[in-house]
Parts: sequence; structure tokens; C-alpha cells
Amino acid sequence: MHLRRVLSVVVCGLAFFHASASKAEAPHAQSDGHEGLFLRLHAGPSYLRLSNSENSNKLGGGGLGFSLAAGHAIDSNLMLFGEFMMDRVSEPSLSVGSDSATLKKTSLSTMAFGPGVAYYLMPLNAYASGSLLLGNYSFAGNDLLLDTTSKMGFGAKLGVGKEWMLAPNFGLGVAGNAMFLRVAEKDSSAKSTAMVFGLAASGTYN
Repeated sequence: MHLRRVLSVVVCGLAFFHASASKAEAPHAQSDGHEGLFLRLHAGPSYLRLSNSENSNKLGGGGLGFSLAAGHAIDSNLMLFGEFMMDRVSEPSLSVGSDSATLKKTSLSTMAFGPGVAYYLMPLNAYASGSLLLGNYSFAGNDLLLDTTSKMGFGAKLGVGKEWMLAPNFGLGVAGNAMFLRVAEKDSSAKSTAMVFGLAASGTYN
């Protein structure tokens, strides 16, 4: 009889523990995948470099980058979205051969937009993403240098990141991105290449 009582207590205890564990895990089941509306904001430091096909001159420097993506989850791991991004450098450095100089009271920026896709590795909530872009660059000059804006050109962006969920539908994280743009100059046949490398803090709603 004593053994039966012990076994009954153990069985009841295991059943209660299993039921409690199932209830505790239920709220977390939503964090094992993504669904519905997808919104992601990136902001952080970046490095922008612009080179020209007709010479070895390079223009660029460290600045700030921003991007906003909006779309929808097509399954628990895969997001489709449209993305808009900008990167800006104040007083970039111009390199001509072995010489370089800072261009005071000027700025260099890129702007691009296009469709993208992100794949999440769960339950780590880490992702890789890629976008096809249409964009250009612009240079705001000073009294000695004229403003200029390139024609629109094509490019791409690749990124990886990791997010930590603070709520069932909201997470904060970090990301690394690389962007490439190939554009034509507005008043010549020259082609310019813009490369952007950035680190970002991210906020995602999904």
C-alpha cells in the first residue's frame, strides 16, 4: 500500500509538472517563428567610398547610415519586403594618387531602394538578408566645389544580424551590412561605384 501511494504521488506530480511546463512553453511558441507584418529599422555607423572609372580618385569616409524595411512573412522563416536606405558622410576625404585632403563644408550621400528577402534561423533569431537596389549618389559642394548628383543605377545589399525578442512581436538586435551601387555620371560617360559597409542597431516588429 505504501508503495502504491508513493507511485500515485509521483505520477500525479509528473502529470502536474508536465501540464505546468506546457502552459509555460505556450507563450514562447510564437517566438519560434515569424508571421504577419514585418517592419525593420537599422541605424548606425557606416563607411562610404566612391570611385570613378576614368581615374584612380576616391572620395569617402566614415558617416551614418539608415534603412527602413517593410513587408510580410511568407512563412515562419522567410520575409519579403521593400527597403529604403541612405548613407551620408560629412566632409569626406578625397584621395588623388598618394595624396589626400578633407573637403571642408561638403557632404557625400547615397540613396537606394528596392525589394529584398530575409531568412531567419530559428530559434536563434539570427538572419541573413539581401536586396536588389536602384539608387544614386549626391555630392553637396561648397563655394569652390559644385553640387552634383549621379544618374540612377543598379546595386545590391547583403546583411546578417541577430535579434533578441523583448516582447512577442518586437525585438532589438545588431547587424552588419554591405552595399554596392554602380551609377553613371550625369554629364559624362564615366561610371562611378559606391561601396558602403556598416554596422547597425536594429529594431524589428513582426
